[in-house]
Amino acid sequence: MAPKTICLLLLLFATACVAAVGGITVKIGGFYQSYTSQSSEAYIRGGIWHNVLNDTFQFIAYKDSVRINNSYAIGSAICDWLGKRFSMFTGETSLASINSISSIVNTYRTTYVTSSHSKEEAGIDRDGSTKYFVSIRPSLIQPMIDLLTHFKWSSFAYIYTDMDGMTRFSALTTSPYFKKYKHEVVLKRVSNEEDLLETLTELRKKQKTRMILDVDIPTLEIMLKQMQQLGMVTYEYHYIITNLDMVKVDVDQFRIGGMNLTGFSLMDDTHPYYQRFTRFWNEKRAEEGLPAELMETEAALVMDTIDLFNETIISMGNVIDLLRSRYIRSCSQIYRNMDVLDPTILNKLLSSQFRGLTGNVQFDEHGERTNYTVTIIGLTNHGAMKVGEWRSGERERFQWRQTWTPARHIVGEVIGVNETDRCELSGEDCEEIDEIQYNSTRGIYSVASDNKDRVYRITTVFEEPFLMEKDERHRVNKDDLYEGYCIDLLDQIRDIFNFTYNISVVPGNVYGNKLSNGSWNGMIEQLLTKEADIALAPLTINAAREEVIDFTKPYMGLGVSIMIKKPMSSKPEVFSFLQPLSTDIWMCVAFAFIGVSAVLFLVSRFSSQEWYSETVHTNGHRCSSPRPIDDPNTLEPMVIEKRLNNFSFANSVWFSLGALMQQGGDTTPRSLAGRIVGGVWWFFTLILISSYTANLAAFLTVEKMESDINSAKDLQESDIAYGILKSGSTYSLFNKSEIPLYKEMFKYMVSHPENLMENNKDGIDEVRRKNGKFAFLMESTYNEYESQQKPCDTMMVPQHLDSKGYGIGISREIKGFEFLRDQLTLAILQLREKGILSRLRKTWWFDKGKCQASAKDNASALSLSNVAGIFYILISGLAAALIIAIFDFYWKSRKDAKRDKIGLMRALRNKVRASVTGERGFRPVPMTDHSISSGKSPRNEKRDLIKQENGQTDV
Repeated sequence: MAPKTICLLLLLFATACVAAVGGITVKIGGFYQSYTSQSSEAYIRGGIWHNVLNDTFQFIAYKDSVRINNSYAIGSAICDWLGKRFSMFTGETSLASINSISSIVNTYRTTYVTSSHSKEEAGIDRDGSTKYFVSIRPSLIQPMIDLLTHFKWSSFAYIYTDMDGMTRFSALTTSPYFKKYKHEVVLKRVSNEEDLLETLTELRKKQKTRMILDVDIPTLEIMLKQMQQLGMVTYEYHYIITNLDMVKVDVDQFRIGGMNLTGFSLMDDTHPYYQRFTRFWNEKRAEEGLPAELMETEAALVMDTIDLFNETIISMGNVIDLLRSRYIRSCSQIYRNMDVLDPTILNKLLSSQFRGLTGNVQFDEHGERTNYTVTIIGLTNHGAMKVGEWRSGERERFQWRQTWTPARHIVGEVIGVNETDRCELSGEDCEEIDEIQYNSTRGIYSVASDNKDRVYRITTVFEEPFLMEKDERHRVNKDDLYEGYCIDLLDQIRDIFNFTYNISVVPGNVYGNKLSNGSWNGMIEQLLTKEADIALAPLTINAAREEVIDFTKPYMGLGVSIMIKKPMSSKPEVFSFLQPLSTDIWMCVAFAFIGVSAVLFLVSRFSSQEWYSETVHTNGHRCSSPRPIDDPNTLEPMVIEKRLNNFSFANSVWFSLGALMQQGGDTTPRSLAGRIVGGVWWFFTLILISSYTANLAAFLTVEKMESDINSAKDLQESDIAYGILKSGSTYSLFNKSEIPLYKEMFKYMVSHPENLMENNKDGIDEVRRKNGKFAFLMESTYNEYESQQKPCDTMMVPQHLDSKGYGIGISREIKGFEFLRDQLTLAILQLREKGILSRLRKTWWFDKGKCQASAKDNASALSLSNVAGIFYILISGLAAALIIAIFDFYWKSRKDAKRDKIGLMRALRNKVRASVTGERGFRPVPMTDHSISSGKSPRNEKRDLIKQENGQTDV
């Protein structure tokens, strides 16, 4: 066992006095991995807290710093402290030690209360064999099941970081609910930032928009930042966070994008007891020079454990006196473990009920929390707020706030609070909202309102394709002045929320920016000065605007993107037919070709089946090697038998080449080893050629437009200039960003004021004018739209630099603005659920685009430039064959001339005549029966032939 440090925590003078006069002291033991953790601190302060309040008994709390996954160390410490009359134990646990600790305390009949796990989540049997192991942490399994049912999730991803999360997932999926209903669940474990980024990217590609995040707080903070970078904080995404300390994470910044976030909490910070103890907590921290800090759930559970020990001792009454006289127990002597006080302590503990920092503390007969309350936290328009409660002891376990908007429940959004709830929390004077009614026939919500005759004033800006002047020829009446996405959106909203409005364009066509004197201009100014009630335009939701006006849920998601000049279609290379396979693969194929040829040659040489015999008639030499006819050593003709092998190295190479080209050869292996080599090579070439053929069509028929800019980092590292608008949300993104890359980019753009544009049109014109030497950073909606307009010479880099949304602005200066905001939000949510918002965007961005017919990425007929390489190879091969044939012809003729002692030109003529006519030219004639019967020697026979060729005769 590692050396342990045991510290006597309560050094209060009151403790010493009580002990001196014979007062009762109760020894308790705690096991914590770190002395500096909040759990360890709560253990100390809980003991002090009760010793100050108690005059009947005093706690003497011992603490041991052990590795919580070391069950042997914890078991040894328990045995050691049992011999010192300890009454109860508490501490942290891990899944590696929890079963061992449970077994130890039940064997030695001493009570142990854990604050780290619930029995259900840890998979511990809840029966009599584990009754001395008590869990003060309530289970989240049933609240999670009820929340999944409430939101109607049938498909989601579950992300976890450690075995606690895996065990919790196992308990969740083995529940009766999951056995009854089918769910599609993607399970992912992450261990570092790279895993997080890879996992989130994969889930985004798979369009998994619903996730349960079972991670620790540092991982959750990193994950939220990565989600923001990946554009996963928009209204499409919904996350359920299982960590009970979610309130420690600043999630308010993500409400602007419309992200849906739901979490749990056990602490009620409005309860007097919580407020009183946290004041004591922070005072003690201040005395020790520690900063004030929000108490973690684990620390609150430890404090509730000390409260539980206190309630247990008090409920024992006069029996408490026996604690001082109980005999010393020993783990080595089982018979000395039986103490009548142990069952009494356990029964009193399990029957205790009180209000603690984590709400009602009560246990069932198995030592598990029951009748507890879990607070539901939701991310609303006003930040993270309490939106409901889950109560384990009631039939209707969910108790939502009375002012909770029912439509958000129906469509599966995170629970929000309406304005009445916000006013209750903030203390503001607010108007009462109207009643929301559900129309089951139309499937939408309507409003019982007294404002039906009110005319709302809508301010907007001209911006294609959101709002444009309508051609006079297409106007239905005098009021039909405008067209565009916003007009169609208004028409769809009116089908749900019937209201009357007038539209006017703001002077100067300005969205609204905060000036140096604190005032606003554009549409925001009109909302603040009551000149308008609603701002409907591509108005980005940001923190500065949210401070002065209200926004609906985003009706469109977007991000800052990069516009570049569309690169020209890449001209096909001469050897473009090699592109389907990389250079590395071609090199490997070449080495494989040579290797197979060499192996085939070797196995054929060593295999007897590849050798065969052939009878050869010699010309009368002493040995089988041929000699010239006029050799004086020539003997009588003879017949010999030669052993031959078809697979010379040249033939082996030819066989491998024939198989690679799918043509076959004139020889095939006969040995088993040779056929194995041939078989695997045929299989290799089959797959290779099939893969090559499949990719070749795409490389030859599709002209690709290649760009070196695929991200902001690529742009920053290139020699291409880039710029943004002089003001607006994109300028604010770079100006206020803490990301080093964005800081460098902003520094560059400010140092080049010519790259700061007055409006989007100037930026787009600059992109076209500089022909690939300038990039413009703008919102993706305009970028996508412009890429579909003539002259179709710009394109958007796919990766966005941030994630945000367009919302409808609502003036806070008008009466009942909360009602108006909620109704517009409900309408947007319903339009999104029905797919109408997506359809409108497709209509105005793509269906009415002008570049579909000129798209360059379509298959087209092959041109000569696509296949020029194969013609070059064909011509080169033919030329090489001719050169080799001529050289061979010349070389053989030269040898024949030298051997036969005739002129080179004559030998060439003989060769040409033989090649053209097919007649045999002058060659050494093999020995015939005639020469033998004539009695002439081969030498004389040859001489006579030469004379006949030269026209000479013997006299």
